[in-house]
Formats: sequence, C-alpha cells, structure tokens
Amino acid sequence: MIRVSSKQVKAKPGAALLPEPAPFRVRQRAGRISRRALAEFDHVIVVAPATLGPAWWRTHATFEPVRALHARLGREARGRALRAQLGPRTGLTFGQPGEGEVSTFRLLRFAGDLVADALASEPRSLALCVPDAGDDARRIVEALLLAISARSHTGPHFRKEPRPPTLRTVTIIGTPAEPALDRVLAEGAATNLVRWLTALPPNRLTARGYRDALAELARHHGWQFEWLDEARLRQAGAGAFLAVAQGN
Repeated sequence: MIRVSSKQVKAKPGAALLPEPAPFRVRQRAGRISRRALAEFDHVIVVAPATLGPAWWRTHATFEPVRALHARLGREARGRALRAQLGPRTGLTFGQPGEGEVSTFRLLRFAGDLVADALASEPRSLALCVPDAGDDARRIVEALLLAISARSHTGPHFRKEPRPPTLRTVTIIGTPAEPALDRVLAEGAATNLVRWLTALPPNRLTARGYRDALAELARHHGWQFEWLDEARLRQAGAGAFLAVAQGN
C-alpha cells in the first residue's frame, strides 16, 4: 500500500517573487524491506538505533554492505554518515544518532549531514528507512524531510537559469511511525519562502512586490485577501501605517 500526502503545500511562481514549487513528491510505503524493494531506488538513507548488536544485523541483513565499515569505525560511526552500495545503481547512506535523548538542533544537524551525503550523487528517487527507532522514528523522518526540502531549494536567479533538481520522489519505507507529512512539507515550504524573499534585492521586492506576492499566495491557497490603500487607511484613522507608507 502506498499513501500519498493529500495536500503538499506549494507556492506558485509569480514574476520571480515566489520560489518554484518543490520538485519532489513524498509517499509512504508499508511492507517488508527486501533487497529487491530497495533496488527500485537510486539512493537509500537508513537511520539505525544508537546501539547495534549482532541480532540487529541478522534481522536487517539487507544492510549487510555497510556492516564491515561500521565495525571498523566503532563508536566513531555514531552521529556521522557512512556510505556504501546496496546494488549496481542503488547507493546507501547509513547513520546512527547519538545515545540518549537527542535535541532538536542535533537531530536536524544529523539529518542534514545524511541528506547532503545522499543528494551528492543526484538521485532521482530517494528512500528513507528508520527501522526500530521506537518513539524517535517519527522525529527522525520529519527531520530528514525538512533537510531534503532545504537542500533541494534553489535561490532567486536573474542571469542564468539554475540547474534543475534531479530528485523526483521521496519514499518512506520500513517505518511504522506516521509522520505529519502535510505539516512538515508546509514547514519546509514556509522556510524556503522566507529564504527566497530574504535573498531578493530591494529593487525587486518593493512594497508593491510584497502585495503581488501575497495576492498570488492567497489565490493559490484559497485565502481571503484584502488590500487597504492609503485612502482606506486615512478613513480608518491609521496614522501609524500612513507614516510608514510615507517613508517608503
């Protein structure tokens, strides 16, 4: 069974004032993690518990290619990305968070390192696998999705068209937790929108530009939108707003 996010928040581009929509789709697939299933993807990110014993490797024999590297690095393997090949066309990024309760900051940094390693090979399809992580599985998956959203974002461009992102699908596999897909994707889109607006030069993002961007977002999301011009502000006695407008 594949569950696709029902509402992925995307901002439509308009006069270069809004970022392009996220290029990838997110879905969740239930079922057993087999080597054949993993071979469908260009790259797989696996996050394992902080402590791994022989029983874990026997249960998850699919990830055997990284076992020797993990054993050689020992405790140094925790908190960093390990790279291996699952097959001829499927790369693997393997990571373990630190022991104990991991703070949100450390988790986001850890997820960012894993995603940076995975996206270096420019995969078109990416799988996220967080088996046996208990209550932290949902937090880890959501942190990985936020990192993917941030890493796949491209800033404003005016002279040369940027290279289009290659990532098309992100599939969550082998994770019983149900991440809040709509909320996480909305957070990622909102963060990228702020980054985009902050990077725009003042001659592009003027007061009129802000209004146009807000109107476009309202149309796309079905929000109510009303613009009060200076005449309406005078009628309302909004002297403070008019003073700001005078200085713009």
